[in-house]
Amino acid sequence: QAGKPVIAYFYAAWCGPCMMLKYHTFSDPKIIQALEPFVRLKADLSFTESEKSREIANLYQINSFPTVVFFDARGKETFRFSGFVNSEQLISILDQKGKAL
Repeated sequence: QAGKPVIAYFYAAWCGPCMMLKYHTFSDPKIIQALEPFVRLKADLSFTESEKSREIANLYQINSFPTVVFFDARGKETFRFSGFVNSEQLISILDQKGKAL
């Protein structure tokens, strides 16, 4: 609705790589700046047995944590990745894939 691309971060609080992504990669000032054009969303799917968590995981086809999904301004998924990436890797992903947004 905002007319901006979206980054959606699906994670679980008990997931080590998820916390590394949160506290090391997403907190890096370079990443914060690179993601400024995006609407940034987080979905905590820690409670895998909850109906709502299963519904979200099924809707977005989340099979592992962490998973990061990018959508263009029209809401169409353009790319995704799973697992931990450091700041340099995420910058590289944005440089390569960001053109699709």
